[in-house]
This record gives sequence, C-alpha cells and structure tokens, in this order.
Amino acid sequence: MEKWRVGLAAFLVILLAGLGAGQAWGAAAPDAAQPVEQWVGKVFVVLPLERGKKAEGYAFTLEAPRPELFTAGGNIRADWLEGKRLEVVTVKKLPALKDGPPVNDYEIFFRIQGGGEGLTIKALGGQAKHLVPADDLAAAKKHFAAKVVFSKRLAIPAYQEEPGTIRVKINEPLTVEDVIAGIDADEPIWLVVSTADKRKGYIAIAYSLTNVQRGFWPTAKPWESVLFETDPRLLFAWDDQAWASINAGVVKDGMVPDQVRLAWGEPLSIVRLVGEETWFYPDKIVKFHPTTGLFLIQSR
Repeated sequence: MEKWRVGLAAFLVILLAGLGAGQAWGAAAPDAAQPVEQWVGKVFVVLPLERGKKAEGYAFTLEAPRPELFTAGGNIRADWLEGKRLEVVTVKKLPALKDGPPVNDYEIFFRIQGGGEGLTIKALGGQAKHLVPADDLAAAKKHFAAKVVFSKRLAIPAYQEEPGTIRVKINEPLTVEDVIAGIDADEPIWLVVSTADKRKGYIAIAYSLTNVQRGFWPTAKPWESVLFETDPRLLFAWDDQAWASINAGVVKDGMVPDQVRLAWGEPLSIVRLVGEETWFYPDKIVKFHPTTGLFLIQSR
C-alpha cells in the first residue's frame, strides 16, 4: 500500500509539472489548418502592404479590366483593395510539372463582398499572400481586446513610428489597446499594446493555422510562441536574480532551458543526445545537462 501511495504521488507531481509547462509554452496540438480545398464560402480580409511597397500594389488578377485600378506595373492599387473582404467562390488545384514533384499550389477565385469585382489569387505552397481569415481577425479581437499580455521577447516593434523597437521586460504587463490586420500572412494579426509608461508597440500573431505556411509551431496555440497570457512570475518559481538575468538578455551557467529561451529566444535548431542537449543560435552554442542545466556556452 505504501509503495502504491508513493507511486501515485510521483505520478501527480509529473502530471502537475506537465500542466505547468503547458501553460508556459503550450502542450496541446495547435488549431488545425482549414485545407485550401475547403475554403469555398470562406471570407478573407486583404492585409495592408508594407509602407515601402504600397506603390507596387497587389499582384492579383481582376476578372474585368479596369485600367484605373492598376498601378504602372500592372498590379492592383493598394489604396483601392486594402482592407476589402473577399469571399472564396472556387478553388482549383494546379497540376505539378511533368515528372516534377507534387505541389500544393492553387488558383482561387474571390468575389469582393457586396457584389463587387471578382479576382484571382494564386496560393503557392497552400498560402494566399496578403490575406487573413476574417473569422480569425474577429476571434482575435474578441479574445484579446483590453487584455493584459506579457511578451516572450525583450524587444517588440514600435507602433506608428519610424521602424524600430521598444525594449520590454518578459514579466512586464502590456495592455492590448487594439487588434488590427498586420502585413504578413504567416502572422497576419497585430496586437497593439502599450506599456505602463505609454510606449506603444505591437506583437504579430497568427490566431489559427489556416493560410499559414510555417510548418512547425512549438506551442499549443500559435500566439503562445510570442506571448504569455498569465504573468510568467506565476508560472515559473524563479528568484529575482534569475529574472534580472533574463530581462538583461544574459545567459549563465546553471540556467534551465526555459530561462535561456526567454533570454535569447528560440534556437535555430536543437540536437538531443543521451545526457546532453545542444541549442544552436546564430553566434552561440549552448549545452544543457538534464539535471544541472546549462553547463557550456561556445561561440560559433
């Protein structure tokens, strides 16, 4: 009986530890992507172009020729198409080249909602550039509006300023002031956040994996790779010295993987061997022991 109790206690400790890790970095599978073949009837919103590319316009094809809607380069003018809602009418899978490898490319015909023009967009690799699912944008607004979040990065892009970043702490509360369409189909939603001292930045996220080309997410939900929804001090029982090192971007001997990940971000790759784990960063190599933590930092 005593052995049974000890075994049960050990199981509960492992289970609770796993739940804690799931809260911090995510443990369940991410939302499944809706296959392109099932997009008929789905509505997308046209993302803005980057500032320097607005004059180029969108490389989409209009159903009916309207010269006044085209740029000098033959693309659709950004000031006309940006922000419009497009409903998928038909989806056609494109064939692979003769004797070539299989492809995941499609030709999609959209109709601008409200009886507007039709246009064709190619989804190469299963992704239609410059689009965000309208239901993802609506769900993100509902989920994050006025919420407090915590960045997993020590710098986030500044909002509505010249290109640059603002420095934040991992455990610094950030208030979501707005949820808007971003500029990249892989992370098409921007959470506009403010710090306690009124600095503004944004955190780019995906709300689902639909129309996202990135093949691997290390977390339960796509946004959990870049932010916490709970104060990380409540998730990790680390002392003030550990938090000070993390927020300074400093990695030291004895640090555990989660601490290194917060201080330096995700590694480019990880190699796991018996009794050792090696993380590769652009200019550093970090080695961990399963029980004692980090024990070696090398320059590449």
